[in-house]
Amino acid sequence: MHSLDIHAQATTVQRRVISLNRDWFLQHGNDPAFKPRLVQELPTNVHLDLMHHGIISDPFVGKNEEDCQRVGTVPWVYKLSFLSPPASTEKVVLAFDGLDTYATVTLNQKQILKTENMFIPERVDVTRLLVCEGQNTLEIEFARGPKLMTCGPWRPISLELYTSRIINLSFKTDVDVSLESAEIVAEAAVEGEAAYVRFVVLFNSVVEAIETVSVVAGHASATFRRDHPRLWYPTGYGEQPLYVLKATLLSDTAALDETEKRFGMRRAQVIQKTIKGAHGSTFMFEINNIPIFCGGSCWIPGESFLPRITTQKYRDWIQLAVKSNQVMVRAWGGGIYEDEGFYDACDELGVLVWQDFLFACGNYPAHDDFLGLVKREAIANVKLLRHHPSIVIWAGNNEDYQYCEQEQLDYDPSDENPKSWLKTTFPARYIYEKLLKDVMDELSPNAFYHFGSPYGGSTTTDQNVGDIHQWNIWHGTQSPYQEFDRLCGRFVSEFGMEAFPNPSTIDSFLPKGSQDPERHSQSSTMDFHNKAAGHERRLATYLTENIQYTFKPFEQYIYATQLLQAECLGTAYRLFRRQWKGPGKEYCAGALCWQLNDCWPGISWSIADYYLRPKLGFYAVKRELAPITVGTKRTFWPESTAKPSLVETDRKSSIEIWASNLTLHDRNIRVEVNLWEIPTGVLLDYASLTKQPLTLLSNRSTEILTMSLPTQDLNAEHAKDPHQLAAAINLIDSDTKQHIARAINWPEPLRYVRFQQPKELSITILEGAVEISAEIPVKGIMLSVPEVEGRERVFWDDNGFDVMPDERLRVGVTGLEIGEEERVEVRYMGSEGECYP
Repeated sequence: MHSLDIHAQATTVQRRVISLNRDWFLQHGNDPAFKPRLVQELPTNVHLDLMHHGIISDPFVGKNEEDCQRVGTVPWVYKLSFLSPPASTEKVVLAFDGLDTYATVTLNQKQILKTENMFIPERVDVTRLLVCEGQNTLEIEFARGPKLMTCGPWRPISLELYTSRIINLSFKTDVDVSLESAEIVAEAAVEGEAAYVRFVVLFNSVVEAIETVSVVAGHASATFRRDHPRLWYPTGYGEQPLYVLKATLLSDTAALDETEKRFGMRRAQVIQKTIKGAHGSTFMFEINNIPIFCGGSCWIPGESFLPRITTQKYRDWIQLAVKSNQVMVRAWGGGIYEDEGFYDACDELGVLVWQDFLFACGNYPAHDDFLGLVKREAIANVKLLRHHPSIVIWAGNNEDYQYCEQEQLDYDPSDENPKSWLKTTFPARYIYEKLLKDVMDELSPNAFYHFGSPYGGSTTTDQNVGDIHQWNIWHGTQSPYQEFDRLCGRFVSEFGMEAFPNPSTIDSFLPKGSQDPERHSQSSTMDFHNKAAGHERRLATYLTENIQYTFKPFEQYIYATQLLQAECLGTAYRLFRRQWKGPGKEYCAGALCWQLNDCWPGISWSIADYYLRPKLGFYAVKRELAPITVGTKRTFWPESTAKPSLVETDRKSSIEIWASNLTLHDRNIRVEVNLWEIPTGVLLDYASLTKQPLTLLSNRSTEILTMSLPTQDLNAEHAKDPHQLAAAINLIDSDTKQHIARAINWPEPLRYVRFQQPKELSITILEGAVEISAEIPVKGIMLSVPEVEGRERVFWDDNGFDVMPDERLRVGVTGLEIGEEERVEVRYMGSEGECYP
């Protein structure tokens, strides 16, 4: 029995919110012999509760997911008994923050609610339905569903008692183009009888403004003007000051309710303007008048069982994004509206959010009932999230316009009559271009709304307008990843490459761990934990085209897939960022890889696995999104030797070199280039050069030079094969002499390179760092340390890096002590499967 604590909140605020998240029981909807099980705590879902009681096995392990399918074939009932609060004149409301999904709710055997949308919070007035100072029975029956479709009260349930309350606190912030002043318009919607609302603006708990206004027809509003506001900036561009807006509902004698929201003041725009020397227009984000190259990633739900993700795990994920120099995450339309902890972390850490509405990869109906449901969902969630300064764009869907094209559905962009759209084979257009747009115009008019992602131009693949999802690498034409520059767009909001996760993560989902007979790349369990259609052929194709790899030991194969992902993503960011060329030349203004995270321990496109263990791709992203980078691209001609000519043709090669400066300050630099023979480690003195001086203008890329490599000449005394030469490029600050960026350019494909095993590979652990050196060029060094229970997980500042003979490379690390070199395992290109301690 649940006993209510009616003094759960301060007595000065009369509205009381009483949690109903404990003392629930789970029952089988069809089997009276099923003994009710005590639920640990809400939020929850049926799979978590059945796992807790040992009724089903963990679906993440092996192929247990198949054995759990029976869970979805029967209804399940959650039941709670609780005592009524003492009789009073207050209104009593049951508040359900989220029921997943088809649920029938009864109170004392009377149906009070039916739901069919997990994203709509529901409220039911039960004032007259409670047993007077007696026991009440609340039951929620969840209908059956397919596959691992979860069900349950996935968000909190509470009982509210009040005479009056603040229904919703909202505000609009308008920062002047000068950035010297800002206006905040605060609004409170009120239920019940109340005289006033007191609005207070606080910063660091200090009151900065206060105003008390009368409630008129259920609404109250106040306007605050601030000179020299503290502005919110994305990470890397400034600080993230957060204000608090507090609203207190007042009668003539007492406080009746109180609520607050955090917010940041910033000027955010999406700029679509003509572009110099090219077709189409920009798709560029400006924050506080600063054009931002939005390098980042896509976000999927962080858990298959949503109630299991914590506020701390949200923060850990966003911190990981910041550590890899990401400035934006895209909350994918096939997922959920995340809990506040996700957006709070983005607000605090300065990560911009691209928020999709939750429609993905299909053609949705548009009959009246469904439109009504969509509108309620949109209104509820825009109201919940619109105050977050991190959210800078809302998009109507994920890939639904693309689906329309693939299925050749009716779509005439020149038809501007919304009613006619409902009669076509693509009625969902009405949702994206009419219904959601109207909701945004009313509730968040200052936010940028984009009809979909991808969307723009004549088709969803138009590289000159809007955003694109570039899946001709991996999917589609399966083009070489070296061609990402040809596949660029004004904003590339999806692209990716798969990789296996950390071996420890793989061991976690194998029933027998590291000793499991399925622990190899071609086992059925491995396939089961990769949900990408056609992954076997696609991953094998890209590996075979690019990387020398072996299947044994398994760790070396895992390494090869991670290096492949790193090379692919690094190439993409490097080439896309090159197209950020300055004012009027923002040919590419952002790149978001698919994907940052994972919802279960599997094989996927994520750059860090379910347990937040980074893959090598994570570090490639970090390197290529650093504030200042060196970019390179090697060209061979003739490009193919598949059809040899009877006339001998020289294999010529050149390297294009540029730099990208995303800081807001010019930098004077000199460029040092050294050319090394890969198999021998010999420095080609005649090929070394220094270019100076050179100015890297702020917030753009700068072309540096195109460097010809020696021609293959079999008769020359010092003949050099350009396929066996590596170039090391370093940027040195001309003023401070500080080293600011480096890049190593290797021949491609890497499988042609005659990598050797270094005889003098040295790793030394220092205080908070490791030093690595070798006598020959070494590609893709991966450092790892087996995890030990009770010890901090080792985290590297960089990994999958290259080392040249003339350098001792220092990499930051946490979790290692001086003298623990024997714990470090090393892999690299050419290591032939062995692991070098």
